[in-house]
Amino acid sequence: MRPHLPTLIAAVAFPCGAAALQPVVEVGVGLPELTHVRLGAFVSPRVAAQLYVSNVIFNWLTGVSVAGHILGEARPNGPPRHAVLALGTLAFNPLADPIRIRGGGETIVAAALLDAGYALTTDSGFTFHATVGVIAYVEDTLAAGPNFSLSVGWKF
Repeated sequence: MRPHLPTLIAAVAFPCGAAALQPVVEVGVGLPELTHVRLGAFVSPRVAAQLYVSNVIFNWLTGVSVAGHILGEARPNGPPRHAVLALGTLAFNPLADPIRIRGGGETIVAAALLDAGYALTTDSGFTFHATVGVIAYVEDTLAAGPNFSLSVGWKF
């Protein structure tokens, strides 16, 4: 019997066990993060690892996010129904030159987002996040500002 390739990859990438992975997809809007999409999986009942694509002030960013659902009663089938969400994201602009870290004014080259807020995950899988935080980014210099975001999604 041949092993199932996605299960094998998941078992290597997430040693907590492939059976524990629960896929999740989210889309949202915000300011200055105009739109975003996150695609990933819950690697434990409280932690999700996700790939991230966003349009921040008309700059496309791609990267990774880690979301922690804290201060809520954990459930065996997923995160707490109501939780405080801590979210960290590192991203870069694939259309810029992230190696030299040069922006040219209106081009964001790289960004780090730290957000906190409210997370709702229903028994059927619907998710809602409302977060506020800070975005630090590299243009010609290092700059930072507030970040507001609303997301909806589905945990499978």
